[in-house]
Amino acid sequence: MRPLTEAEIVFGENVVTLLACHWKSKSGGEEESRIWRAAQRALLAEVTANLFDDEAFAAAFSAGDRAVLALGDFNMDFYEFGGEEGFVDFVAGDEFSVFYNPWEEIPEKGSYFFDGSWEKIDHFFVLDNFSEKVRGQFGAENFEVRDGETFVTGEGIPDRYAVFNGRGLSDHLPISVVLRKFDLQTRLQY
Repeated sequence: MRPLTEAEIVFGENVVTLLACHWKSKSGGEEESRIWRAAQRALLAEVTANLFDDEAFAAAFSAGDRAVLALGDFNMDFYEFGGEEGFVDFVAGDEFSVFYNPWEEIPEKGSYFFDGSWEKIDHFFVLDNFSEKVRGQFGAENFEVRDGETFVTGEGIPDRYAVFNGRGLSDHLPISVVLRKFDLQTRLQY
């Protein structure tokens, strides 16, 4: 199984926990590889739940001073997660977490081009704290797929790296998001 990498970034009194993922691709068959992605999804739920075993973490998250962001190549299209209105559940036994994903907010075609069609398999998930009253809740904004000429071929698809000539970058387009701490007034409008 591919590892889940955890890192913390400190911004003054605020801390963002990053959970970087690179889930199993569908190579070898979508059905055959589904079990690996299901296990990786459960691991993400378990790791997220374990963060809250630390009382200081839980208190800071509830106060709006902590954020959790799961990001990376999940090798699942946004709609395969089965979420509604951008919210996706991650479950492992009794462990349960809900993340927000901004893909539905933009008309972008996707970040990965495979077999003649675009897919939305690269993600930013922001852990939701379900609080409408907390000043300082973190949210994602300005989510976009970066498809400038540096990243694409003349046909507008990702400029895949080729080992034989050393050209190209990636078979995925980069995505970006701004993680913003909202004030109470902005949160109510968000």
